[in-house]
Amino acid sequence: GLYFGIIGILILSFISCYCVDNLVVCKASLSLHSYSDVGRSAFGKKGGIFVDVVILTCQLGFVCAYQMIIGTTLHELYPAIHTGFYILMIVPLLIPLTWLRSFKALEPVSIMTLIVFAVGCTVIFIYGFQVIESRSYEFIHLDTVPLYFGTIVFAFEGINLMVPIQD
Repeated sequence: GLYFGIIGILILSFISCYCVDNLVVCKASLSLHSYSDVGRSAFGKKGGIFVDVVILTCQLGFVCAYQMIIGTTLHELYPAIHTGFYILMIVPLLIPLTWLRSFKALEPVSIMTLIVFAVGCTVIFIYGFQVIESRSYEFIHLDTVPLYFGTIVFAFEGINLMVPIQD
C-alpha cells in the first residue's frame, strides 16, 4: 500500500542512517579501513570472512539484477534480439569498470547521472501526484510486502560503498 510504503521507507531510512553512522564512528575510533576489518575486530577471523562473503554475495546479486534490468529494457526496445544476448553484450563493458582503483575517473559520469536522476525523479513526482489525486489507496497490500522489502534492499545497495568512499 501507498501509506505503508511511505512510512516503511522513512523508518528503514532512519535505521539505515543510524547503522551507517555507528559503523563510521566505530571504524574511525578503531582505525579500521574496510568492512572486513570491522567484522574481524568484532568477531575475529571468521567475522571478517563472513562479512566478505556477505558483501560479495550482495554485490553479485545487485550486478545480476542490474544486468537483467538493462537486458530486459533493451529487449523491449528491440525485441528481435534475445535478452540473454543483451546481457552478454554488457559484460565486456562492465569488466573494465571492475578494474578501477579510484572513483575519480567516474566523476563526470557521476555528475551527469545525478542530473538525469534529478530530472527523472521530478517527472515521476509530477506524474505520481497527478495519479494519486485520482485514486484511493489501501494502507497495505500483504501480497506485495516481499516485493516491497526486496525493492528497499535494492535501493540501499550503495551502503556497501560507505566505508571505502569515506577512506
